[in-house]
Amino acid sequence: MIFFVISGIFIMNSILDNIGRYGTFNPWFFIASRVDRVYPPLLFAFALSIAIYFAGYYFQSLYIDSDGYNYPVIRESIELNLNNYFLNFFLLNEVIVGVETINNNGPLWSVALEFSIYMLACAVVMFVCNKNLIAGLLVLLFLLYQVFAHNTQYFVHLICWVVGAFSCLRMRGLIRLDRRYFVFFALLSMCYLVLHYGVLVPAEREIIALFELAKVIFCFFIVCIFIDAIRFPKWLWLFKNYAYFSYTLYLIHFPIFLFVFSLVDEVYLALSLLEKLAFLAVLFITTVGLSAFLAKKLETVKYFRKIVFNKYKPVKVI
Repeated sequence: MIFFVISGIFIMNSILDNIGRYGTFNPWFFIASRVDRVYPPLLFAFALSIAIYFAGYYFQSLYIDSDGYNYPVIRESIELNLNNYFLNFFLLNEVIVGVETINNNGPLWSVALEFSIYMLACAVVMFVCNKNLIAGLLVLLFLLYQVFAHNTQYFVHLICWVVGAFSCLRMRGLIRLDRRYFVFFALLSMCYLVLHYGVLVPAEREIIALFELAKVIFCFFIVCIFIDAIRFPKWLWLFKNYAYFSYTLYLIHFPIFLFVFSLVDEVYLALSLLEKLAFLAVLFITTVGLSAFLAKKLETVKYFRKIVFNKYKPVKVI
């Protein structure tokens, strides 16, 4: 959830740069930037997930049955559902009720959730800055759908994202907020969530609701307390290059780990603690190295941005 707060800060900063570059908000450049950033690693992750499915079948490391095959360590069963892959390609999983994330790459749920928040933010800015009434209507209809679909996960992460966005506006000097406003917003959101969970959410999900609520409050207080006091130790900047391939690492690590553990499950369990740590270190370093290599190609794509940039000349180059 802290990740969604950070995302709100960076994406709002991107929106402000967009407005500064074009004199008004250019939604096409914003969308093109997000597509260039999200989809190349995502497409590779899809291909990797499918390849690993068939690799597991080929090596016969897992039991084959009519429903797929079993991953004894992390997943009980994996299915190659092409319809699900198709819907995941459009990042509808976890956003549209009933569309599930492909289960051999679990982290894709947050990518879909975050991308939908990007598009929601784009529509909100179009309504506020460009006076686009259709965008405002779409925002309203989309949020109403999420409310009546009981998609509490969406609102929990949306609130965290909004906290980050307002933090960015504050840090850029565009709004003046002190911690009292953040606390008020936290309490207001908490009241909404209690009402939402208590009235609209089925009784069997009450415990999950309380857990989600606690996480939201934690994120609020982290921002409220440390917004003016965050200082990073100098040695932390040794890891600054990690940011350039972290998205690719996030998308590909799960299927790789899933496949490796399915191959070595019984052998791994028989290892000593030291041997397990050594094995995990090699697996982690290998995955990070592969991600860093792939990111040089996957996270530097500017195809759609170039098209929009050539069509809409900026007022000011940032």
